[in-house]
Amino acid sequence: LSLVLLPLQSAEGDARPMVRVAVLNHTTYADQDANGEWQGLDVECMINVAQRAGFQVEFVDSLLDPDFLGGLDRGSYDIVADVVRTPEREQQYLFTDESIGYTNSTLAVRSDDERWDYGNSEQVANMRIGVITSYANNQAFRYWCEAHGVSPKIIEYSDVYQMTSALLAGNIDGEVYTAVYEQERDDRLRTIMRFLPQSF
Repeated sequence: LSLVLLPLQSAEGDARPMVRVAVLNHTTYADQDANGEWQGLDVECMINVAQRAGFQVEFVDSLLDPDFLGGLDRGSYDIVADVVRTPEREQQYLFTDESIGYTNSTLAVRSDDERWDYGNSEQVANMRIGVITSYANNQAFRYWCEAHGVSPKIIEYSDVYQMTSALLAGNIDGEVYTAVYEQERDDRLRTIMRFLPQSF
């Protein structure tokens, strides 16, 4: 990593280079507490890599960044964690040799909206569903709909919080997201489907 990146030097005068790592805050992978301390799987993994490779790590919250790969292109980050590997992305970015894990997409509705049953793929045809524009599961969900012969109204949002606000306001019936722990524990939402397993 140290040979590939052009990192910053620490403001404290530490000779070790500083590498900026974009992580999805408030997820099972990374979470920043009220004191600004980071924890989670991505954090522990990157600290371990940094200790072995001899650099420092600065974690940056990319959950609200609608163009997180564009941020990587512009140098806002040196590394972006938890990116789903697609053939298109492999043409432009260097991924780890091995997948770090697998995740599913989740289709969630408001917990007080009883129109929708768990696991019923046919009902998707009658739904207005939010997706995140820059996420790989946006296109994957569209392919899934085509393969299952359903044509929901799909509405794109730039980030998770805009999409969830639209769901809670009744502007959409459901939302498709991946790896957002905060969504999973929100008692205002109810999961009705898990699908589209993808490696990252």
